[in-house]
Amino acid sequence: MAWGLDPDPMLLLVVGDEKHLARWMHLVTTEFYRRVFADPILEVLFVEKSDHHATRLSQFLTMMCGGSVQYIFDRCPKQADSSQAQDVHLCVDPFGTVRGRHWHAQQLHARDEAPPGAGQAGKAFTTSQRDAWMSHMLAAVRYVKCPFSDFEARFVNLLERAMERYGPFAPDRQQEGGDSSYCSTHWAQEEDDDELAELHRQQDAFRASDRAAAASLSRQPKALQSPQKDLTTFAGHINRRAQAEAVDDEFAELLKQQDAFRARGEIAAA
Repeated sequence: MAWGLDPDPMLLLVVGDEKHLARWMHLVTTEFYRRVFADPILEVLFVEKSDHHATRLSQFLTMMCGGSVQYIFDRCPKQADSSQAQDVHLCVDPFGTVRGRHWHAQQLHARDEAPPGAGQAGKAFTTSQRDAWMSHMLAAVRYVKCPFSDFEARFVNLLERAMERYGPFAPDRQQEGGDSSYCSTHWAQEEDDDELAELHRQQDAFRASDRAAAASLSRQPKALQSPQKDLTTFAGHINRRAQAEAVDDEFAELLKQQDAFRARGEIAAA
């Protein structure tokens, strides 16, 4: 087969009946598109949002699970008419049709107005869009509750292999002015600057306070201090010394906060 990705007929065997598989698949794709049309980085890829998207994807996935090739006759009628019915899957690559539709979706200028994960008009789908597509599909499969044992794991494997056909994927669009995280980083820097300025203000105010002067005096050599010999003065000296030590602790705490702040900035920069 020239598709580059063979269907997995074991999935149809697990279900046992193609009609049952097709009905279940349509429930899955209906739920899937409900989620996609509510996702801001995916819904911009659609000009109109109707039920036919679920029908087409259901046909495509049923075919990829080993079911009918009706999708090819519906979506590739000219190529299908030129081939015998039993050989149509050998002569027509349905992924070519899908890629054509995807190309049109990639050109939509609504992508430029959407969040960065939507990418840019005229560019490839983004890794965020790829991941969102897979996430919504897995959520839809689990929401509908696949009744077939061993089906989900094989089906997810098929989806992951099929997704590779639509790469390579682009990174998210950058915001104007640089990296998309610029705004949040800039605001965080301003908050850090304010915090550091407040620490410096507290430190300057402390140095200018009477408590700092008292602490400086208490640390002078005894020879430079006025001799005090009575017990009352001595007790006062002890009290001032205790106050000075408390002030030292407060000043040390300010320095500790400042050092911790600087260390935080260095770690963030690294």
